[in-house]
Amino acid sequence: MSDSKYCPRQAQRTRRSIVKMGAIAAPVVLANLGGTRHAAAYDAESGSEQRYDVIVIGAGVSGLAAAKALHAAGYRTLTLEARDRIGGRIFTDRNSGATLDMGASWIHGPRGNPITRLLQDAGASLYKTNFDSLTLYSGGRKVADSRGTTDFYRYIERRKDDMKTDESLATAFESYIREREISGDREAIVRHIVYTDIETEFGTNMYNLSLKCFNEDKEYKGGDVFVASGYDALVNELSRNLDIRLHSPVDTIRDTRTGVIVSVGGNDYRARYVVVTIPLGVLQKSAISFSPPLSEMKTRALEGLGMGNLHKTYLEFAHDFWDGSQTIDIVRGDTKWREFINLTVETGKPILLALHAGEAASNMRQMSNDQIANEAFSVLRTAYSDAMKPLRATTTAWEDDPYAYGSYSFVKVGGSLEMYDDLSSPQGRVYFAGEHTNSNYPATVHGAYLSGVRAARMLQGEAQ
Repeated sequence: MSDSKYCPRQAQRTRRSIVKMGAIAAPVVLANLGGTRHAAAYDAESGSEQRYDVIVIGAGVSGLAAAKALHAAGYRTLTLEARDRIGGRIFTDRNSGATLDMGASWIHGPRGNPITRLLQDAGASLYKTNFDSLTLYSGGRKVADSRGTTDFYRYIERRKDDMKTDESLATAFESYIREREISGDREAIVRHIVYTDIETEFGTNMYNLSLKCFNEDKEYKGGDVFVASGYDALVNELSRNLDIRLHSPVDTIRDTRTGVIVSVGGNDYRARYVVVTIPLGVLQKSAISFSPPLSEMKTRALEGLGMGNLHKTYLEFAHDFWDGSQTIDIVRGDTKWREFINLTVETGKPILLALHAGEAASNMRQMSNDQIANEAFSVLRTAYSDAMKPLRATTTAWEDDPYAYGSYSFVKVGGSLEMYDDLSSPQGRVYFAGEHTNSNYPATVHGAYLSGVRAARMLQGEAQ
């Protein structure tokens, strides 16, 4: 049972290492199922009976990791994917001639990281990214790098030690500004840097984020690595030799105590166990009906965690006109167009990437790509007199995606990291995986991967 006051203290992290990727996993070794009796499933398309030990719902990283581990151990698996593609929130767009990842783009903390190893094995091109390389503009002029957020992060760690009830990061930040008597241009810069760092990391506004759970999960070292050749190499590697059925949105999951029945439209699939890897946002929308219903513990966890929304905008230009630093920040008192990430070296093309989170991301949904390009141009022109309009803007819309409803999870005010554990626990013959079920590495690609491996191991222990 969750205790909303509980957030285990882990190692403190630094900027850009707060979310996304990086972990180490031992090689997956599962015992072969041997002569176990298989449960039956009727395939309406072929008119024949299929037999499965495990049905995996979702062909994102966690689902593919679980299916791959179980398949390697001799389990007959079927993976049902609602989309017309595999990968989930990993999606590489090459329509413009550039390689643009609309979901995960970086490995944060590549040392000992299974994602790094898998991508290297797949021949992916990886580039080190230096997020400390910054050019800051305020009032149309270049100013010294006044990042200076170390004092704020120390402040909130002390505040967490003294707090009795949880509060939002926004509340803590306003207290910091008052107590430190920060004002004027200095306040504008500090506010810009803190809000940009935190909100684009978590995909939501600071007033939604729990202070007591901030920086309490784990990280892995080695900086930031950009996957220049496309993150789809990971899902291609994981999906090899798996039985995956696309265009198969699941309606209901019924645990009969002797097996499970998974319904897709008018078709029922039967197996001994099921691994559910659909995103947190989809679970929160009750898009799949569970029988028996999800436990009260899981329902509380679904309410205590939030689904962040990170809107990515790739801006392609005829040539570059910006500084050679990795990031260009423009202080302008607005939640949009705060920061541009320079990907010229990584992509081999003059491309800037802008990230918008929370309400700013939601506002971007109402704009056409041409409107987005025009607005970006008007902001860049405040820093660069020779700025030009982008040739192309390519954007994301994860919040509107019915198979995601957002980008990745976060802990709401009053929530806890233990709620991730609550979502990970099996319920009868129904197992769960996904970044939202990993309390050590939530909101990360490696967290999703490790959760799939964990679910496979737990299921194997039950099946023996």
